[in-house]
Amino acid sequence: MSITWRLAGAAVVGAVLGWLGTLVPALGWWMLLPWGIGGAVLGFPSRRPALIGAIYGFFLSFSFMMAGYTGTASRISRVPGFALLAAAGAVAGLFIAVVGAAVAARGAKQRASRADAA
Repeated sequence: MSITWRLAGAAVVGAVLGWLGTLVPALGWWMLLPWGIGGAVLGFPSRRPALIGAIYGFFLSFSFMMAGYTGTASRISRVPGFALLAAAGAVAGLFIAVVGAAVAARGAKQRASRADAA
């Protein structure tokens, strides 16, 4: 699968999970758990986990803020601020996807060493 499709997939997954987060406000900070798992899973099969994670984190954060906004000012007037805050989400997504890729690489290395020992 090309990197373009992986980036598009990360954007869609992030946007959907961000939107779903606004539908379940009773979960509070527990919503971070599925978001973190999503980022780690996206980092597993990727050769570019940092880029995939950053896209995922940005779209997750941005869609969460847009979908959850209930202020009186128009949403379009909030886009620049939300995009700036979503940059922090991109950093978090980058981190969790890289961690996911590192865990996957470590697991593959351990499986290979067990196979060599057998």
